[in-house]
Amino acid sequence: MSTIDAGGRIADRAVIQALGWRPGDPVTIRVAGGSIMVRTADDGDLAVSSAGRVHLPAAARHACAIFAGDRVLLAAEPTAGLLMVLSLASLDAMFTPTAMAGAA
Repeated sequence: MSTIDAGGRIADRAVIQALGWRPGDPVTIRVAGGSIMVRTADDGDLAVSSAGRVHLPAAARHACAIFAGDRVLLAAEPTAGLLMVLSLASLDAMFTPTAMAGAA
């Protein structure tokens, strides 16, 4: 779990470090299914900041209803160079009775 700061950055750098990402590493960001996927990419249009943080663009945050101060779940897959950012609302929606009935 981490908090999104006022600048749209993931406040906790531990996951970024666990992924082995370094300042300047290029990343790409994609929104899918109410989550934000951040992936390393040689042709990435964004980069890990000099402070070792990932900035989530406003368009991606707004698409997922993530705002400054919100807590998010971070799920990392180091071998794939992938970080998923999920809002608590999207997690809640996954576990509603309707969603659970569709999974059965």
